[in-house]
Amino acid sequence: MSGVIDFEYAYNYEVDTDRMDHKKITFRPFDADSAKDCELMAAWENDLEIRDLFQVFRDEEASKRVSTSAEVSKNYQKSPDNPTEQSFMILLDGEPVGEMNFFLDRKPIMTPKPNTAWAGIVVGEVHARGCGIGRIAMQELEQRAKTAGAKRMELGVFEHNNRAISFYQSLGYREFARLPDYTFANGKKWADIRMIKEFD
Repeated sequence: MSGVIDFEYAYNYEVDTDRMDHKKITFRPFDADSAKDCELMAAWENDLEIRDLFQVFRDEEASKRVSTSAEVSKNYQKSPDNPTEQSFMILLDGEPVGEMNFFLDRKPIMTPKPNTAWAGIVVGEVHARGCGIGRIAMQELEQRAKTAGAKRMELGVFEHNNRAISFYQSLGYREFARLPDYTFANGKKWADIRMIKEFD
């Protein structure tokens, strides 16, 4: 496994909804050398229901691009120049249902203050969406970023993703900038809304 991870598993979280029925959520490092991890991530990147919610497509042609597991493996290899970069699989009763990641103090972060983390998250499996897993994963990601020295967290959410905007607002994130014509989806260009949350 590439990169340095200080710890593998977080505390167990229990999801108690009609759909989840006391299932357990845990986390483990994303393995860029694992065919299974990379194939799952490629499948989520190619899922037409969610792919334009978390990937940047500069134009219509780019939006037709198909991700491969080889590309995922290359993109997720840890760089020795970025020791704070950490990526994790979100597990529901031991099975991967999503991915989350953060890194500190490099692009695309806009905030000029040091010790700023960038967050990324996707709940890829259909049965795991809309039942509270994303909220738990974000709370866990924030704690891991704090452990790595982050004082705040920045993220980007596309203008057409109203559900995500409301979700992040409910977690205490606020909009501080908009980058116009940032991504292509649904036949047009949309802004990237930058949001930030200061940690106590």
